[in-house]
Amino acid sequence: MAFDTNLLATKLKRCRNNLELTLNEVSASSGISISKLQDIETGKVEPYGDEILILADIYQEDFKYFISNDKLSASEQVEELYRVNGKTFSKADKHAIQTFINLCDNEQFVWDCLGIQINPFRTPHIDQHYIKKSDGIRVADMLRLHMGYTDLKAYQNLYQELRKIGIHIFRMELNNSGISGLFIRHPRAGKCILINADENIYRQNFTLAHEIGHALMDGIDFNVSLSTEDESSPFREYRADAFASNFLLPRNIIRKIPKSSINADFIKVQADRFRVNVIAFLIALKEARIISDYEFDKYKQIKIPKAEQRDYEFEDLTERITLSYQTAIKRGLTPTYIKYSHKAYYDGHISVERLAEMLLTDIYDLPNLLDQFKFKLKL
Repeated sequence: MAFDTNLLATKLKRCRNNLELTLNEVSASSGISISKLQDIETGKVEPYGDEILILADIYQEDFKYFISNDKLSASEQVEELYRVNGKTFSKADKHAIQTFINLCDNEQFVWDCLGIQINPFRTPHIDQHYIKKSDGIRVADMLRLHMGYTDLKAYQNLYQELRKIGIHIFRMELNNSGISGLFIRHPRAGKCILINADENIYRQNFTLAHEIGHALMDGIDFNVSLSTEDESSPFREYRADAFASNFLLPRNIIRKIPKSSINADFIKVQADRFRVNVIAFLIALKEARIISDYEFDKYKQIKIPKAEQRDYEFEDLTERITLSYQTAIKRGLTPTYIKYSHKAYYDGHISVERLAEMLLTDIYDLPNLLDQFKFKLKL
C-alpha cells in the first residue's frame, strides 16, 4: 500500500517522543536497528509492514494511523498536552496516558460495532471570554435534568450514567500523585476522561465531575487537574469546581438541610450518602449559609476512611469479581469495557487476538483473565 513516508516519519517520531522513548529503547524492543529507525524517522526509507505493526504495538497506536493519511489519532493533542504542562508527567505517566488513549479508541470502536446507544447532552452557549461560576452551576442543573434526576435524587452510578452521554471514562494509577485527572478530546472517540485511581474513591468522584465540567464547558482539547491548590489556576478551574459541586451536591437539595440537624455524625453520614469527601460537603453547606466559618473549621477534620468509601464500579458484584475488577482498574480496564469488548468478540466483530490486545494481555493469558470475570472464549 502506497503512503506518504514523510508523514509516516513525522507520526512515528511524535509517538516515540510522546512516550520519552530513546532510539536505543525502541531498537531493543522492536529488533529494528537504530540506524534503520533513524532512516525511517527522517523519511529516507519505507519500513516493512511487520515493522509498522511492531512499532504500532510499542507506541500503543492503531497501525492504520501510520499507513493512512486519513486515520486520526490523539497524538497531536498529547504532544501539545506535554508541551503545555512541562514536567508534570513522568515517563511512566506518559505510558499510562497512551494506554488510556488507546482504550478510549478501542471503546469507541466497540460501541460502534455493538450499536451502543448514547444520549448526548447539548451544552448551552458558554461565554469563553467572560468565565463565570454561575455557568458551571447552570450547566450542572441542566445535565442533572437531562439525566433524569429529580429534585431529591442523588446520582446512582456516576461512571456508568456519564458513559451513557457518550463520554469515555477510565481510571488508572498514575506515578505522579499530584495529578487528579485529565480530560482530552480524542479526534475519533470524542470526550475522554482519565482519573487517578491512586486517590481515594470520593476524591475520584469529584475529580470526574470536575473533568466533566471541562469537557462540557471549555473550548479546549485537553485539561489537567492537580491535587494541590494553585492560586494561579485559571478561572475555568473555578467554573469546573462550581459545576462539580452543584452536580454532586445540588444547591436545591443542600438548602433544604435544617441547621438544627448539623452535627459530626450527620455530616459524615450525608457526605457518604452523596459519595464525596467531607470537605466538599462542608463547602457546599458553607456556600448555602447553613454552617459558619467556625463550624466549617470545627468539622473539617472529619474523615470517611478509604475502606468505608463505596465504589460505583463494583456495585452488586461478588467479592471475587470485585477483587478482579479492582486489579483490572489499576491497569485501566473497567467492568463495562471488559464486558463490551468480550461481547464484540463473541458477536464476531473482533478476533480473539484483537480481544487479547484490547484487554492488555496476550493470547495465552487471555482465558485466565476472562475466567476472573466469568467470561469464556468461544469453543
